[in-house]
Amino acid sequence: DGELELFEMEYPCPSPDKDRWFSGHVTPLKNSLRGAVVSHRDITDRKLLELELMKLATTDSLTGLPNRRYFTQAADLAVERVNRFGATASLIIADIDHFKTINDTHGHAVGDEALRCVTRVCEAPLRKSDVLARIGGEEFALMLPDTREAGAIIVAEKLREAISHARVRGVQSDFSITASFGVAEIGPGDKGVVAGL
Repeated sequence: DGELELFEMEYPCPSPDKDRWFSGHVTPLKNSLRGAVVSHRDITDRKLLELELMKLATTDSLTGLPNRRYFTQAADLAVERVNRFGATASLIIADIDHFKTINDTHGHAVGDEALRCVTRVCEAPLRKSDVLARIGGEEFALMLPDTREAGAIIVAEKLREAISHARVRGVQSDFSITASFGVAEIGPGDKGVVAGL
């Protein structure tokens, strides 16, 4: 109706061989002429680069898990759901015990393998809605939506036990590790969980 000078929208266009993205532009004709000029531009390369950069910015490169930045966003959403809709959610924090000793004794490459081992063990039993992230050197956080504290304690205990039974491949021999866990339920009125991370 000529109310806008220009309308722009980016949109995906799935196809059998390759998904593509386009930028659509609609410019109304002027001087009392009815109609508009519509153009579409292929922006697939740019969009793929944007998605890759977003992934790099929110993913821990060593473990492939979401990083602290991504987890912060997920935690904020969980807190908002609890406060707005009365939903439930719980948070688990895990820390690999004596991680500095692992690095000093076995080397940083083996320490990296220990982090990947914990990642594999912790990812296995999770639901799609759960968010596991590496938030620091040897620290992991797990957001469990729709879970009360009692349920989160059960999850934490299962993960703690599974980690203690896992074996990390060392230079000369495999060895076991342990981790310590903390659990908290997000309550109504909570402002966020990041300050405690």
